[in-house]
Amino acid sequence: MDEHLRQLERQAASGDPEAAAKLKNMRSRIGSGYHLTLTHEQMGVLQRACDLYTRVQMGQFWSVAEVFFSEDCYHQLRDAAEALKPIAFPELLPNAYHGICSDKTPESAKISWDLQCVMRHRQSWDKLEDTVDKRPFGVNYDTPLHTAKHPLSKISSVDGSGCPCTDPFCKSKYGR
Repeated sequence: MDEHLRQLERQAASGDPEAAAKLKNMRSRIGSGYHLTLTHEQMGVLQRACDLYTRVQMGQFWSVAEVFFSEDCYHQLRDAAEALKPIAFPELLPNAYHGICSDKTPESAKISWDLQCVMRHRQSWDKLEDTVDKRPFGVNYDTPLHTAKHPLSKISSVDGSGCPCTDPFCKSKYGR
């Protein structure tokens, strides 16, 4: 879909009226976004899927083996996954990969990373006990890293409440 949208944008920009009409129609259907209701477990699965997708897009093929972690076959899976890396990323040395902010990292990977960071942040704060009286340490509790051109996603609980943290990002995002 993204490639189709980019193609329509190029055609419309070059003056193609049919492409401009299709693009306008598509954008009106897409609107300003979507709402998706997930259970805690479903959001965890989606978070891990986004993390894996991002890592593979950056050249971290070894991360595929971690999904199927088993003492019996981990090394075989890691080696098989890493064998794909020189084909997909011939410019990278064996132990290298592109960083998330690299211009070589696809925008789709950056969007996926941002989603993963927002979900990780929210789930981490939701899991904290009410008795915690000071801000915890760790990347999970920091403002989600924003790497993509798209705005960071907003996550609220089914009851509509925003993130329970005191982070300025969440205060501005959720009006707390």
